[in-house]
Amino acid sequence: MRALTKLPGYLLVLLLLQLFACSQDGSKKPVSLDQIRPKSSKKRPSKPQSQTADTSQALSNFYTNDSASLQIASQVIPKEATLFFLDRFSRSHESFQLKDSSGQEFTYTAWNFSDSNSCYEAFYNWLDQAGPQKSSVALGKGNISNGAHTIFIVADRQIITVISEQPLRIKNWLLWYSGTAQFKTMKYVIHARPRKKTQWLQYKNAKLINL
Repeated sequence: MRALTKLPGYLLVLLLLQLFACSQDGSKKPVSLDQIRPKSSKKRPSKPQSQTADTSQALSNFYTNDSASLQIASQVIPKEATLFFLDRFSRSHESFQLKDSSGQEFTYTAWNFSDSNSCYEAFYNWLDQAGPQKSSVALGKGNISNGAHTIFIVADRQIITVISEQPLRIKNWLLWYSGTAQFKTMKYVIHARPRKKTQWLQYKNAKLINL
């Protein structure tokens, strides 16, 4: 009989303990699946950034500067880079293979320099070996050794070449370049043609004059 009288007390204690446990569980914040899921120690490789802007930004004016009438239809980066003497003087240079709407192909290369002194120093060093059999070329009157039609533009902080197997419309190229963001001044313009005397020119007020 004594056991029966103690039974309600035991039940009361158990009920209180259960209520206390439920209140404790309810106060805890719910755990998300991401918190208990095992995580890998390896980091996901970041997605490579698009290079489209790098390859097209420099020559975007081909498509907007209609006044130059270059009619460039396509531009690609050459798969194999051709080494040039000026590469050793410029850490920043770019080269593109271009084709206009008529199918004529061009190789466009631009070397960038930190200041005008560095640019002209590179140019004069190039002249020391730019003649036939790497001979020196006299400034303003020497002949550049080149097997294709080529325009050399020596600007304030840039040297640019445009090369094609077919004759070049030099005024159109100079008009285009004078409208680019990189343009400041053109100190020398050299027009080299196969089996013809090299032309040394200056471009002032949209006109070509002999140097």
